Amino acid sequence: MKIRDLVQPASLPRRLLRFSCYKFPCTIKNFAVGFLKAKLKRHQCNICGYRKVEFVYATYVHYFLRCPQCNIYFALNLPNAEKLRQEYIVSNDKEYLQERGEYAIPNWNGWMDWKIQTFKRLKLEEFEKEKGSLRRALEIGCAEGKVLEILKERGWNVIGLDISEYEARLCKKLGFNVIVATADKINFRDESFDLVVMFHTLEHTTNPMLVARNVFNTLKKGGRLVFELPYFLDKKILFEDFSNPGHLYFFSEKGLEKMLRSNGFTYLDKFIYEDQIHKPKCNICYLVEKR
Repeated sequence: MKIRDLVQPASLPRRLLRFSCYKFPCTIKNFAVGFLKAKLKRHQCNICGYRKVEFVYATYVHYFLRCPQCNIYFALNLPNAEKLRQEYIVSNDKEYLQERGEYAIPNWNGWMDWKIQTFKRLKLEEFEKEKGSLRRALEIGCAEGKVLEILKERGWNVIGLDISEYEARLCKKLGFNVIVATADKINFRDESFDLVVMFHTLEHTTNPMLVARNVFNTLKKGGRLVFELPYFLDKKILFEDFSNPGHLYFFSEKGLEKMLRSNGFTYLDKFIYEDQIHKPKCNICYLVEKR
């Protein structure tokens, strides 16, 4: 038997073959490009403005820098809006994944239970009583509308925003008003909402500072922002998550709080918990207010 007979495509798992033929060369290229760009040209941190960021890692899609000042990691080669939409489709669009035989039914019940507990932990009920029956909420990154359902059941008048046309169609079938746009293209009148929520959205945006600024503007005085995103206590898990093509930012508490203060928010509460669906990963959830 010849060596070439041992490495026929049919004998290799499809994903391993795709990685060996495409992803591996792209990863090597990104390591080289990312390292040289970090060495030959000064890039500043997109959150705190520190100018001596360092190259740390590369995948087949992105190369990442780290800011020693606020300890965030971010992709240097950020995608444009269309590329971001395509990456979302490849990772999350149900129709696309079903066609490729890669769709797994999410555990929405467990996920929704955690979101209900999150609102309870952040004492949202007291805030709801304060705002009355005409309170309005916006969810950025609403996906299939599960959090919109929770908020509607709690008496909120809700609007959703999502990058995916497919997800927006699902939400509209449930009777929700959903706008198709990226998170940095929020186009509402100033002081339109009492509450904005973002669950696992901020790390997918190309400009978190702009998103935070737009959210601040769209909130009424005394309005609140609830957001949650991955939190990495273990560097090994952090580096594994770099392979997620949709994750462009990996935040530290210091970096998040710098971003929030810079955009006028007042800190109210935060907590960290282990993700029960994606153990041993953790999430961090913040509650902040516009005063």
